[in-house]
Amino acid sequence: MSANRTPRLSQLVNASTPDPAEAEKAVLREQIAAALAGLVTEAKCVPDDQEDMQEEKMIWLRRWEEKMAALMPLVEQGKMLGVSVWVDTADAPIVSQSVDCWYKPNKSNTKDK
Repeated sequence: MSANRTPRLSQLVNASTPDPAEAEKAVLREQIAAALAGLVTEAKCVPDDQEDMQEEKMIWLRRWEEKMAALMPLVEQGKMLGVSVWVDTADAPIVSQSVDCWYKPNKSNTKDK
């Protein structure tokens, strides 16, 4: 007869109450994944480094900085909560090249100051 016994209310409440810290981490992982996906998409759109593409490159640089500005606070929060950020190995080279593209103009701008 004990097999047919209904669970107590406290058993139901405890079983269905998620850990707030784990819930926060799960939400953060989703936010990081979305921001990282946007960054990878932007990385795949780097314009050629040709003289007639300079305006497009400046527009791209602004969009890249916006994506990075959205991602970095999430990464910092992830560090505090123990949430890792990984770039897919297939996307890593293009992201690395995009960081280089972003770094070159910014490096030259800081030398002028």
